[in-house]
Amino acid sequence: MKFNSDVKRRKLFKLLKRLNKIYTLTYFEGKKHTKITCVHNGKITLLPRHSTIKKETANEIIDQLKEMGFTDEELENYFK
Repeated sequence: MKFNSDVKRRKLFKLLKRLNKIYTLTYFEGKKHTKITCVHNGKITLLPRHSTIKKETANEIIDQLKEMGFTDEELENYFK
């Protein structure tokens, strides 16, 4: 799953909330980013607080989610 254009933060955050059903994710609200930690393996990703997230950053977040153990199929199904 790759993005071809910029993505709204709320869409990515909604994806993370839906993925929480597969693996337990914890959220920590920082000043400039939301820190998401996968309890299953301890991997961490950061979600910036911009209303629109650049496609490069969004694709990097997706890559980090894949490192956490999520598959392309799961990401595409839950992104809708």
